[in-house]
Amino acid sequence: MLEYNIWLEGNQQKEKLQRLAKDGNVDISKLSIEELTMGMKVEKEHDGKMGKDTDVVDGDPIKVLKIAVAHLREHPKYYTKLKKIEGEH
Repeated sequence: MLEYNIWLEGNQQKEKLQRLAKDGNVDISKLSIEELTMGMKVEKEHDGKMGKDTDVVDGDPIKVLKIAVAHLREHPKYYTKLKKIEGEH
């Protein structure tokens, strides 16, 4: 699978995320690219960093994308809100 930083860094962020979404058959057309990028950075934590038994994405950026999209469909500013909450602690 591709490295996460291919999707999280550099120019043409929107195009990169659109390509990833297309490959994963995920509709991101109504989502903020900024929020989605934040979400990808946050949700890559599910890659087993806390132990192999916690790896739910298996190095797959499409799985990371799907987690982020699910949260953003729940609340369009999910990651902005999360950042604010985490900053309060």
